[in-house]
Amino acid sequence: MASIAKRPDGQWRARYRDDDGRERARHFDRKVDAQRWLGEVTATLVGGTYVDPTLGRQTFQAWVTALSPRLAPSTLHTVVNTIRAVFSAAVRDRVIAHNPCVGVTLPSVPRRRVEPLTLDQVQEIIAATPEQYRALMVVAAGTGLRSGELFGLQVRHIDFLRRTLTVEQQVQQLPGRSVYVGPPKTQSSYRIVPLPQVVVDALSDHLRRHPAAADDFVFTAPEGGPIVRTSFMHAAWRPAAEAAELRKGVGLHSLRHFYASALIRSGLSVRVVSERLGHANAAMTLNVYAHLWPDEEDRTRRALDDLLGSADGTHQLAPQTRSRQQAEPPRQASLAQETLSFDLGH
Repeated sequence: MASIAKRPDGQWRARYRDDDGRERARHFDRKVDAQRWLGEVTATLVGGTYVDPTLGRQTFQAWVTALSPRLAPSTLHTVVNTIRAVFSAAVRDRVIAHNPCVGVTLPSVPRRRVEPLTLDQVQEIIAATPEQYRALMVVAAGTGLRSGELFGLQVRHIDFLRRTLTVEQQVQQLPGRSVYVGPPKTQSSYRIVPLPQVVVDALSDHLRRHPAAADDFVFTAPEGGPIVRTSFMHAAWRPAAEAAELRKGVGLHSLRHFYASALIRSGLSVRVVSERLGHANAAMTLNVYAHLWPDEEDRTRRALDDLLGSADGTHQLAPQTRSRQQAEPPRQASLAQETLSFDLGH
């Protein structure tokens, strides 16, 4: 039911009922404008393309607020970031003038403190892994590659002479789709990773047992072809993780954390660790691993121990201090303390 009527104030009131039976109305200065608008609305109702006009009045800020109680913060970030990317493309293509997601505030995502695996745990995982994927675990722990980068590794990416590995693709799996080969996660994910000898040996032994051509995947599914992540996690990772008595929920990414922690313990800079991991910038690396770097107090202690310590664990100042204490009478103890302070100061 639709109608147009003139109001006492001289405006024309056009009204109709939507599919749910609710009355909608709009006012116009001219009758012709009211008739045109009502005709357009009626056409959408008849054609099945009607859209409730009030739905467009909801802001993204309000939409995110409404979703917050129902979605985990990390999931909400994923949803909004995906929509933001769609609108950014629409702005770039001049379909819309402004991205409505700009300025939307998202709840913070609580970040679990990374606790790297111990060497014993990594060794237990490798030992418990089926022979076909044992070298994959060694490569993961010795290079820090992401799971998709591991699955996308081909023989041509390995330079045994220079002991390096090139990351230029990854194998991905989307819900409802089979696996496919795509580019790395980000532009900075393209990288060359130096290989420790233990990884070189593991890869050599693996390819000797499982020969492959240059364009073949180094690690394949049991039936051949690229590895399906869900199948690999169920058949290989979870049994190995249980054998190593890892807590529930620890995934293959933990070997990447182990690699990062090993680089940090060896004293490599944030920049180098970031490059090895393929992070977009050093800030991302610090955001995940900052707590693994020694703080300033630890650096101070280490600097002085390195300067004043000896190879056999004794202190360089200790014999000098003892000899002065033995040579000088007790009343000179204060002078010995002053000398020790002087030496430390220099």
